[in-house]
Amino acid sequence: MNPELIKRAWTGVGVGLGLQLLCRIFLSGEGPSFLLAATLCLVGTLMFIWGCTSYARAKGLPYWLGYLGLLSVVGLFVLILLPPRRTGEL
Repeated sequence: MNPELIKRAWTGVGVGLGLQLLCRIFLSGEGPSFLLAATLCLVGTLMFIWGCTSYARAKGLPYWLGYLGLLSVVGLFVLILLPPRRTGEL
């Protein structure tokens, strides 16, 4: 697996989950914090999908499997369980 893609994947997944958690915190408030929460949710989801796409590419799988990130942690778990396509590559 490509170490650069792995690093990019876990960065995207970590930042995406962090932003989604912040989104949940801001959703408990009212007023202008709702717009901030919606923005954080959107950016967090996009970052998470980007991370999952990088992880799928690092395993030699088609990039579109990264859209399993729409299922959040469940989709990431499925990606982790899928066997890598290229085995002899670093």
